[in-house]
Amino acid sequence: RKARILRIIEQFSKGKANQDSLNEDALVITDDFIAVLDGVTSKTCPAIDGKSGGRFAVEVATDAIKVFSPDITARVVVDALSAALRRAVAEKISVPAQAEHPSFVMIIYSKARREVWRVGDLCLSVDSVVHQNDLPVDQVTAATRALVIAAAVANGKTEAEIAQNDIGRAFIAPLLKEQHVFANRIDPYGYGVINGGTVPDVFIDVFDVRTAREIIFSSDGYPKLCATLEESEAYLAAVLRDDPLLYRTHKATKGLGTGLVSFDDRTYVRFLS
Repeated sequence: RKARILRIIEQFSKGKANQDSLNEDALVITDDFIAVLDGVTSKTCPAIDGKSGGRFAVEVATDAIKVFSPDITARVVVDALSAALRRAVAEKISVPAQAEHPSFVMIIYSKARREVWRVGDLCLSVDSVVHQNDLPVDQVTAATRALVIAAAVANGKTEAEIAQNDIGRAFIAPLLKEQHVFANRIDPYGYGVINGGTVPDVFIDVFDVRTAREIIFSSDGYPKLCATLEESEAYLAAVLRDDPLLYRTHKATKGLGTGLVSFDDRTYVRFLS
């Protein structure tokens, strides 16, 4: 019996600044795994080796995934990635316990187990059924920013003025800086993230995809996960054109910044299971 070969239909990753070295997303493809990693954009975490905390974290995770045994389980993967990141950070800098740590979220397909594992807000489509994981804490901050901007526009400010000085982003900045306190905390605002600590089971999604044919992963740099990369890119382009501040059609915690090609890093991979 021949071993199944992972068949990639299409793949793409691009940083919001259009520079590979600044892209905090990563796409990892090995003989046994397909993974999309999304480094958390640090609000207060110091740079490590000239890289952002999110970029450093996904590079550590990429190296770890490449040497995982094929039959590894979701729980062991999450613990191994947490341990690898904890060790790597400790070798470089000292981060106080209550401070923001370098971190990332992930979605991984295991060829041997025919499972998909997810920690965080990455998007999954299994045979056209989309499984999103929007985080309550992000919904609150994005909606708050949108309200502040909408109120400013109603009071006569132009969107062009706000693009130069995002008062909505400034308003939620204190919330964004404190958001990490909910990381891996079982709480209404809690969320799962790999940051070197323990990720509770409740934040590890496991999907049985033994009967699946086509699977798509994307990071949250795509406002909508569509059936093809072309459609996903077209939808994103329409959002950036019609709502560059990202407060109407797609509420986000930030808009399209000056000199950037999108509001966030983005990664998409479609493959046959």
